Amino acid sequence: MTRSVRNIAVALAAAAAIAPAGIAVAAHGHHHRHQWKPGTLWASATGAGSACSRAVPCTLTTALDTAGPGATVRALKGTYAGSTTVAGVTMVAPVVSRVHLIGQRGAVIDATGDQFGIAITGSASGSTVRGFTVENAGDTGIVAVPGTAAAAPAPTAALSHITIADNTLRGNGLNPTTPGWAIHLLSASDSTVAGNRASGNGGGIYLTDEVGPNHNNRVIGNRVTNNSLQCGIILAGHVATLNVPSLTPNGTGGVYKNLVAHNVVIANGTTSQGGGILLGGGAPLAAVYSNVITHNTAIGNGLAGVVIHQHGPADLNNNVITGNRLSHNNVGGDPDYPGFTINFTVNILVASGPAISGAGPITGTVITHNRLSNAQVGIWTLNTQGNQNTIAHNRFAASITTPISAN
Repeated sequence: MTRSVRNIAVALAAAAAIAPAGIAVAAHGHHHRHQWKPGTLWASATGAGSACSRAVPCTLTTALDTAGPGATVRALKGTYAGSTTVAGVTMVAPVVSRVHLIGQRGAVIDATGDQFGIAITGSASGSTVRGFTVENAGDTGIVAVPGTAAAAPAPTAALSHITIADNTLRGNGLNPTTPGWAIHLLSASDSTVAGNRASGNGGGIYLTDEVGPNHNNRVIGNRVTNNSLQCGIILAGHVATLNVPSLTPNGTGGVYKNLVAHNVVIANGTTSQGGGILLGGGAPLAAVYSNVITHNTAIGNGLAGVVIHQHGPADLNNNVITGNRLSHNNVGGDPDYPGFTINFTVNILVASGPAISGAGPITGTVITHNRLSNAQVGIWTLNTQGNQNTIAHNRFAASITTPISAN
């Protein structure tokens, strides 16, 4: 988990600098926002002018810059490249107001030399990004992050009701020192990441809470494979958001009430510490709770197929793991718990420790109706207060040597 949740520094430094809606500085000089246009605008990789019509398409940058709130921007087949700089952050396509950005078949965002392919920020709540191939971003293919005020670190507004769907992401975030992601949903709510194909990136799909809570999102029906430097799907708490000493959430952050369902997660984190689907506290007093992980398939990931990692005082309670098909995971071993050698295959791992870190027991976890196969241990737990969790009605194939190992 160490690499999976702690390599945010570079990405956050970039993402938190993104300016609010309406502030855009072009890579080759300043430009002013054109008069907003409603309806549907058309863009082409070879577009020009400002008509943005089907017959006379404009550039993608121009279309996004002139699209009125609620407008649709359709990108025709072709490869879109070239940097736009927003408050010092480079990307191919900035979405800074409520826009439905739709890639026609064959629309490719080539973010070579840029930090992001598509960045959803500012006043972009309610936006959609659908149908693109996004490749070669230095950090993240598609990122959604609240914009920041010009002179303050606090977000101008939370992002919500974002849809990132039916995109293909490849070759993003491949710096082995600071690996990035296919999709990063940062401090968003009531949003959907669905039907995407993420393969050959640093990591897959990332939900975090650096500038506010991340909650009530749906990660559904994605295919996340061969992202070898990070986890397939990760829900990570990165800020202190618990009251002391009660360890109850104070509302400033937390990753909670998210649904992760019907995803296929294969061979992620195989050259690092990356799980299939991981819930982790990456900071003291982090909170990742009341999430539902259901009806996913996870095979051959570096850490367990579904992982809950707690390393200090935190709230990783009341998460539900149910109805998943998990096989031959933890192929790289899990070195995060001193005193325990977890160098065998495991399909579900729920662990808190070591005690010296102040990590308390994990409670309220529900692990039911999962189908587990081809592993030495089906379910491995540490410091979970067994009578305060539910492990029941799971199916262990004959290829499972030890169904449950409670430690």
